[in-house]
Amino acid sequence: MIYFVEALLWILVAALALATALRGRILFNEGIREGAMDFLRLLPKVMIGVIGSFHPGVIMAVGTLSAKPENRAFGMGLFYTMYYAGGAVVPALCGWAADLVGGPEGALLAGAVVSALAVPLYLLHRRLAAHELMLARA
Repeated sequence: MIYFVEALLWILVAALALATALRGRILFNEGIREGAMDFLRLLPKVMIGVIGSFHPGVIMAVGTLSAKPENRAFGMGLFYTMYYAGGAVVPALCGWAADLVGGPEGALLAGAVVSALAVPLYLLHRRLAAHELMLARA
């Protein structure tokens, strides 16, 4: 089976080489143009994915920094419970905001506000955790 796939791939390479030889510069220019357009269409989706992955990263950091190694399983369970509870409540909140505003702008703004809350809440948590550690050492 593997030889069949390899042979098929070499046939495909030969066909592409033949098409390039016959069409030459036109095929190259079209490929570059289409590749650039695909990249530009994909870039906003990648950026949304990068920004959207911020919340789980913060939750993982908070969960590992907050719990002692012997309690980490419980701590991660607690933080992921909160994460999925937010995943159940926030879409309804965004829908309510969209209805209130009268368009999808409300949902986007509500989502942006919830996203923007991640950083200050993380910093607050760090401050409280440092304060509790200082109290425990005193």
